[in-house]
Amino acid sequence: MRRVLFLFILFSFITFSFSGKKIKFKCSKFGDINYSKYKRFLKSGIKIVDFMPGGKIKIGLIYPGSLKIRGWNKPKIKVKYLITSYGENEEEAKKKIDAIFPRIASNNFTALIETEISGDVLGRIDYVIYVPGLRTDLKIDVAEGFVDISDVNGWIEITDCKGYLKLKNLKGYVSAVTKEGDILSILKGNRWEGLTFSARTLKGDAILFMPVKFDVDLTLISLHGKIDVDYPPVEIDGEEYELIPTKKKDGEGLTQTIGEGGPPVVVQCDNGKITFKQYDPKLEYIEDN
Repeated sequence: MRRVLFLFILFSFITFSFSGKKIKFKCSKFGDINYSKYKRFLKSGIKIVDFMPGGKIKIGLIYPGSLKIRGWNKPKIKVKYLITSYGENEEEAKKKIDAIFPRIASNNFTALIETEISGDVLGRIDYVIYVPGLRTDLKIDVAEGFVDISDVNGWIEITDCKGYLKLKNLKGYVSAVTKEGDILSILKGNRWEGLTFSARTLKGDAILFMPVKFDVDLTLISLHGKIDVDYPPVEIDGEEYELIPTKKKDGEGLTQTIGEGGPPVVVQCDNGKITFKQYDPKLEYIEDN
């Protein structure tokens, strides 16, 4: 039994690691900039539009900026944004602020939110967006910035060229990838509600929090790094087995049915460490902030 399980884990590890399609990232053209030597000017705004559950939102941030998305129970989208422009002095920064702006277009079932600039301007826009949590599909491309999404059910696709991803209390289909950045995933309930959940970082670490009683087909892959496990043993044919990663070249892999099994949950680090941790929803709460 143990040998069959080992071979299945090893085969899954190899198959998943090399079967993905090539990912296209939209990266910032500015590269690494020392913002501390510039003066800045700020401008904020808010826009609310009607939007029904079941619609699709496309978000394109090809300019630096963070993105926070929260599900709520209203048939509307609320977009709060903070624009920051930089200049050699405060007057120069103030003059440039109008060259950076959000574009928001929508009807009841489709919406487009993107950052636009006029000319070669240094700055950023940070967004907080509220969407119908019952069902909203999201297609997100971020050039450089923190992406934080929680309490949304839908078809969710995320690519972030350089930034930290935080994924909490989601449902449906989730595919999230960051080229350079860490990932925090927090699952809720007794099983994944939807098709599948997958999160991948090409360069960075990942942490997965999962309830102590969760039915799932779990796959963890670190191509160049370790996997640390803090989770109770699983029961197979009346015996308990510790969750021990399988070593493969420079990395490690873990594929295991937990509980009754369920939709697949996959976390992969191409270059980085994975930490898999338990929590008891009755006793613990993983902070949003």
